[in-house]
Amino acid sequence: MQDKNEKHKPISFRIHQPLGHDEDPSHTFCDPTQAQATTATLFFRQREIYSLLKKRIAPDWMNAHPHAPLCIWSAGCSSGQEAWGLAMVAADCYRAQKKYENFKVFGTDINRDRINEARAGVYPPNLRDEAFRPVLLHHARIHDDLATIKTELRPHVSFGVFDIRKCPNNHRFAYIVCNHVLQYYTHELQKQIVSNFLSVLEPGGLMYLEGLTPSIAGELPIKKFSSVKNVFERTDG
Repeated sequence: MQDKNEKHKPISFRIHQPLGHDEDPSHTFCDPTQAQATTATLFFRQREIYSLLKKRIAPDWMNAHPHAPLCIWSAGCSSGQEAWGLAMVAADCYRAQKKYENFKVFGTDINRDRINEARAGVYPPNLRDEAFRPVLLHHARIHDDLATIKTELRPHVSFGVFDIRKCPNNHRFAYIVCNHVLQYYTHELQKQIVSNFLSVLEPGGLMYLEGLTPSIAGELPIKKFSSVKNVFERTDG
């Protein structure tokens, strides 16, 4: 994830209106738009998305805020494998530290049919990265060539229909993942979308923005995070 000679510096988080476990995101992430941004999805498509969560975001959050929920947004989640994968990795991080699993993953997409698939949580057990096969087998039941997300993981993940060109209200996230979506938008819409992300990003939080036009980083208060590809942090505190 980073150069071997680069010293690990913990992410410094400051809490701003952390999201409670009993909130229903469907009230906030609700839009009637039926368009579809992307349909390409598998479990664990990009290793770096999950490695960053496992090695940096989750440990640093748990150390800085042991009693606050770690909130993650999978923006443009399609049928939900990415959101479920983030929840699997987050759950493993908390269990490794023998801590209460105080995290929440929100998956949103502009296509209602895709969101319904995501809520069902039943998929062919296809992975891009076979190194994560044990993670999937731990959190899903495999039967008749289908992977069904186990009951204990489901309370940690919520799905809703939402247009990322709009700004969500009353939510803050330590990690925002927008994968294989931004390239379908114009330059100006990309700026608008990333600005929306910044408005709900926890101070010290990170964004995975695959497909972002490179010049936009110079037009908004963001910069590359270390040497990790597609990962950005804010520069305005």
